[in-house]
Amino acid sequence: MKSFNVLIASVAFGFIASAATAQQPQPQEPQRTEAKKQVTVAWTLGDQSWDFNDIRTAYEPVKGYLEPPRGNQGPLAVWKLRLVRDFEEGAAKLHEEIRGTPFKIVLLDADRTIIDQDHPATITVVPSKMDDTIELYVVMPEPAKLKEVKIVRVQKRTDVGF
Repeated sequence: MKSFNVLIASVAFGFIASAATAQQPQPQEPQRTEAKKQVTVAWTLGDQSWDFNDIRTAYEPVKGYLEPPRGNQGPLAVWKLRLVRDFEEGAAKLHEEIRGTPFKIVLLDADRTIIDQDHPATITVVPSKMDDTIELYVVMPEPAKLKEVKIVRVQKRTDVGF
């Protein structure tokens, strides 16, 4: 009988040990990471390259043009921007009422040195529905200073609504 109890205890211990081994997580082989394609659309207007990447979560440029200079002002850059998603009512209102615009216009030279870190701009009334559009107006610097500007970066002034 004693050998029978030893046999049962041995079998039970073997069963418990194998169950504990089975419950241990097996090391997983490293998973392959696939590349993701990102398509970036580059916009140029006059001699400047325009960078809208910072605002693409809310606005997307549709078209733009330059009005000729008037008086001692530089040309007027006009951009039509499309909302890429619906805005909450508060976000649309904030974008209308924020100092200047919800955009911070940064002018840079060819070496990406900042010439003007908050160039003035205005916008039309901000709708709140996806696919609606606004216009962004930027009076560019006078022609002598405009020659230095090679990149215009349109950044978000706030995270609200973006």
